[in-house]
Amino acid sequence: MTAASAARWPVQLTVQRPTAMRAIDTDRIVVMAPGGRLSYFEDAAWSDRLTALVQARLVEAMQDTKSFRAVLTTQDSLDGDYSVAIEIREFQVEVEKGSASAVVTLFAKLAQDQRGRVIATREFTARLPVASDDPANGVAALQTGFNDVTKELVGWLASAHKGRSGA
Repeated sequence: MTAASAARWPVQLTVQRPTAMRAIDTDRIVVMAPGGRLSYFEDAAWSDRLTALVQARLVEAMQDTKSFRAVLTTQDSLDGDYSVAIEIREFQVEVEKGSASAVVTLFAKLAQDQRGRVIATREFTARLPVASDDPANGVAALQTGFNDVTKELVGWLASAHKGRSGA
């Protein structure tokens, strides 16, 4: 089910600032070499820290679906009915044996804020081939992977109210 086809869920959803390992939570674009050796593309960077960009893009995607009464962030200083916490587990170009892949993995936790308990969790992953391990191709594949993961995550959140009483 896509977010666009889900019925509107009349709640305020707060998107927490995502968490990530320090090596990922940077404005630099991660390249993972064989053996787990981490490096970054030279002369290429995101426009902000990765966690800030992911939060902003997720909020925008959720707002665009019009599946929720309101989509908030913790910076809004408003209370939501539910909150979603995101852990960025992977967001890198992996290079091995002459081939490259863009890997994006987000782990989401949906919590009911009034009760303070997690009601659902799910991992979302995209792995796409990269034409070559240069920054332009790497970034394009990471953006495509992130878009794929975002669509799936937003659809999952938009349909989370099914079977919930009082929502």
